[in-house]
Amino acid sequence: MKKNSTAFEAWVALENLFHDNKSSRALHLQSKLTNTRLESFKDMASYCQEIKVLADQLSNIDVALSNTQLVLKVLGGLSEQYATIAAIIRNTEPLPDFNTVRSKLCGEETERQAQALQFSQSAGQALAASGKPDQQ
Repeated sequence: MKKNSTAFEAWVALENLFHDNKSSRALHLQSKLTNTRLESFKDMASYCQEIKVLADQLSNIDVALSNTQLVLKVLGGLSEQYATIAAIIRNTEPLPDFNTVRSKLCGEETERQAQALQFSQSAGQALAASGKPDQQ
């Protein structure tokens, strides 16, 4: 910036700088979005949030994803254990919006965690009732 530049001139300079690398940013963000998988995150909410952030960043540089593209990306990055719910959502007409899909997937994750906890508690009680240590 030159001395005595106006706020408008500074804004234009920043805007030009931002738009200069628009194509390379779009390529980087699309690559990152393509390679985003549930296995890389601690939970479903974090996974969905990352996809939404990347989609918003793409939208900011005029490479917006449609709801269909966004939902299909979320479903495509799920692990095998979510194959059934992914198929159900994928075959829903019309395809639900992103927020609905995120809610359904987070609910499914919560239900799976509750079932796993219940199973482990039942197994522990059965082991305690038998009075025998697990032998391997």
